[in-house]
Amino acid sequence: MVKQYKSRIQSVIALEDLTQETFLRIFDGMDKHPPAPETLSTWVYRIAYNTALNFVNKWQPSTVSIEEIPIDTLDISEASLSQEFSHDDDEHMQALEQAFNALPAEDRFIINLYYYEDISAEDCAKILGITRNAFYHRLHIIRNKLYRKITR
Repeated sequence: MVKQYKSRIQSVIALEDLTQETFLRIFDGMDKHPPAPETLSTWVYRIAYNTALNFVNKWQPSTVSIEEIPIDTLDISEASLSQEFSHDDDEHMQALEQAFNALPAEDRFIINLYYYEDISAEDCAKILGITRNAFYHRLHIIRNKLYRKITR
């Protein structure tokens, strides 16, 4: 299991100590409530997410929930978003990478899961402990943040 998930978990939470803590929680959880094989990866990511979130919450003051931000204050058309994110030149990709790195850890986690780990919206929602619609709402807001940073 460590071989299969270590690099994925590290790419999501990017800290060795948190990776070790995540595996301790996974192994502890396997003894108490082993997941079904078909839900193993979702279960592993959920534990990694909670471990990282607990770490961030210890070191960061509480913030407003993203669901509390009215979507119309950030709304940019899907066509504009898709066009902006479909550029392939190096300068544009560098700006996108810088904007991505400037996002809060939880936003980067969501983008990693959905776009880089290719996890379905439904599974991402399960990992985050939210509804699918709330996940899409968060994803839309994050993409708007990226768009605004890139187009400045």
